Amino acid sequence: MGELIQIRVSAKIHDQEKALKKWAGLAELAFGPHLHLSFEGRDLLSELVDALHDKERLGQLPQNMADKLSADIAKAYSLKKKMQAFLADRNPQEADKISYQLEDILDNMEEGTGHKN
Repeated sequence: MGELIQIRVSAKIHDQEKALKKWAGLAELAFGPHLHLSFEGRDLLSELVDALHDKERLGQLPQNMADKLSADIAKAYSLKKKMQAFLADRNPQEADKISYQLEDILDNMEEGTGHKN
């Protein structure tokens, strides 16, 4: 890294509209009435996982969803943090491995919401 130029390794959802459709039930749980807001230029992945984690931790999820998703939300949050740590350490290969696990757990959680795509 130079004095002014910073090199970053990052993970972003490349098609946010597709992600919001794929994980519509999770997005609705996480963002509620704010779901219509644009995520352009924002980190949808982190915001989704963080919002679910915060709502679960604060007891703000509907009880039936908390019962179904609590363990998976904690796992998703842990995976997100692990992926970010690998990215910060400039280790994209390990971050990539985690990204597949994170997508899988989000897919499983989406099924648990009962939302019909």
